Amino acid sequence: MRLFVLENAPTAMLISCGPLAALRGWGLISVLVYLMFVFLVSWILTVTRNLLVRKPKKLILESITISHYVEKIRWSLDLMGIEYVEEENCGIMGIFFTGLMVPAIRQGSTRVSGSNFILKYLNGKCAHLGEESDKKEATTVSKVAFLRASSEAFELEKEFDKMGENIRHFLYTDALNSKNAVSTGLKVWGAYQPTIPLWQRLLLRAIIPILLVFMKTVLKLKKKIARERLVLAKETFKKVDALLSDGRKYLTATPNPTFVDVTFAALAAPLLIMDGPAYTCGRAIEDSRMTRSMFTDEVLKEVDAFRASPAGKFALRMYADHRGVRRTSAESGK
Repeated sequence: MRLFVLENAPTAMLISCGPLAALRGWGLISVLVYLMFVFLVSWILTVTRNLLVRKPKKLILESITISHYVEKIRWSLDLMGIEYVEEENCGIMGIFFTGLMVPAIRQGSTRVSGSNFILKYLNGKCAHLGEESDKKEATTVSKVAFLRASSEAFELEKEFDKMGENIRHFLYTDALNSKNAVSTGLKVWGAYQPTIPLWQRLLLRAIIPILLVFMKTVLKLKKKIARERLVLAKETFKKVDALLSDGRKYLTATPNPTFVDVTFAALAAPLLIMDGPAYTCGRAIEDSRMTRSMFTDEVLKEVDAFRASPAGKFALRMYADHRGVRRTSAESGK
């Protein structure tokens, strides 16, 4: 079981919000205070569970389903054959529910967050973490070779992480300023994702107007800034084009894919808007996936240009050749 029975309490509290507000004549401020109280209850229950429940032996991936930074870690774990249990939260609300950032991995009393720090941690622990799955079947790639990092690899990962932020800003600015912003937000932030706790999905529906205002304000989702971010992302694309121009199959001229290749492909993937379940390797159901209909023609023009470029074709090839295996256990999502 993923949750305490008590952790169903937030769902009951959400369901009772409407009747309570009507009965007591609450205004907007009172409703917001009540919702914040729900956040607090959820956080307390999550912390209590982490302290009291016996820690699972398997690796836990704390995630937001659609996040490309989560996909970077999810894909790396899958490719190395490391089994894990994925625990999903709704969009950025996971910060409120757990008080912590994702992606994160948890094993025993150890928790590591941030995609680059997670890969460094796995580099130190890969032999131990992969021991059980290696006995059952050969891993797709060597863990040591996949995680081996040169100064060039670290610099590329750092640049690709910034590229991922720029792509996210560019796409968010277009999608969250459109007339369909609410439906888009519900879709990609997990309102229809069955592996996310019901109470979070209900809460997302209740507060999405506030969440959209928060996102547009904090992230400064303005067209001028978005265009500047796209220019920066394109500079990275050109660098990848140059790396591939000598005919190498992978970005650091290795015989097999490494974390650098996965990092670029995963963080560039939102700008590819791929059809089907390739992105997340089927984790996101159809109603939770990005689609071309979410964006304006201006954005779709950039999407098509990127897909036709050497960098875009490389990312698509990475998905076609190396994204067909999931290593989640039967417990995932429960």
